[in-house]
Amino acid sequence: MNRIVKSVNSVYRRAIITFYNDKLECTYKEKLSGFKIKYSEFYKIRKLKKGYLIQIQKYSFYFLFYDEFTHQQRQKLEESFKQNKNYC
Repeated sequence: MNRIVKSVNSVYRRAIITFYNDKLECTYKEKLSGFKIKYSEFYKIRKLKKGYLIQIQKYSFYFLFYDEFTHQQRQKLEESFKQNKNYC
């Protein structure tokens, strides 16, 4: 599933984020670059009241609102995240 997420960093204003069973792929539209990272390599993945806080490093993160996903997509993400010890 793909989601377009606004970034706090003005250099990366828009990104396409693709979620897989074991990893996330982020492609920055303006820079024509990006990265792939396995969920197990994240600093932390937190389930909060309004969405998921995905910390790539201690002070670098993305916040994804629940309403960006269908119920079925959220269930799949939840299953993938729960398989990692960094999920809380």
